[in-house]
Amino acid sequence: MEIYENQDLTEQLTSLAVPQTIFNGTLTAQGLQPEPWFIETLLTLKDPQAAPPRVIGETLEKDLVIIGGGPAGLTAAIYAARAGLDSVVIEKANLGGQVAITPVVENYPGFMRIGGKSLVDMISQQAMQYADVNIGEYVTEAARDKRDNRFYLKTNYAVYIAKALIIATGADHRHLDAPGAETFYGRGVSYCATCDGFFFRDQEIAVVGGGDTALEEATFLTNFATKVTLIHRRDELRGSKIMQQRAIDHEKIEIAVAALFSPGN
Repeated sequence: MEIYENQDLTEQLTSLAVPQTIFNGTLTAQGLQPEPWFIETLLTLKDPQAAPPRVIGETLEKDLVIIGGGPAGLTAAIYAARAGLDSVVIEKANLGGQVAITPVVENYPGFMRIGGKSLVDMISQQAMQYADVNIGEYVTEAARDKRDNRFYLKTNYAVYIAKALIIATGADHRHLDAPGAETFYGRGVSYCATCDGFFFRDQEIAVVGGGDTALEEATFLTNFATKVTLIHRRDELRGSKIMQQRAIDHEKIEIAVAALFSPGN
């Protein structure tokens, strides 16, 4: 469903976070998913924590296994291949990590300003020319044999024996630890301003946090909101100076430091 063209149905389903998978009126999944996960959500009407283990094929020997398909993991794959190493990238969800949902990246060499998804697409295309990149694959067991000093990894698709291992699993957003945050996730509580900001146009919006992500999201949301309140529990913001100054100078942003967030306040 194209949410911008079907706003009545979107509001009826309270589908304010995109993408969502809704089957026969039942919300089955939040966010982008690899194809095997997506199919499973439709078959079970549940959001799987991980794809079911399926070890198939022969044991594969690699010089290097890279766990994580964000910018760090993909860059490692490019350099490994150029060094003559046979490598593979294993990514359980989608390529790009948090950069993929970052509206604008301004601190990546070679680009003054570029959308996070666009940057990830370019990195991914380059990495795939050099190494195998497996999406929807995750490690279930890992061990190191002291006799040959090699790593033995079992995933839901294969068994790998590798001379070296790079763990580049990145980070995830911190969930808001407040009553009602999980209940109203996707129904007013969001972790992606780019995805959901449009639905809250001409309203007052609160952003919780004080780092670069919170500052960037707050600045982006001024395109829709009548007012954005940035709530931070510490005495001062933690983001980069340039992002702090943009928020401080913006007429639509009010900053509340040393503040505790609670519903109803």
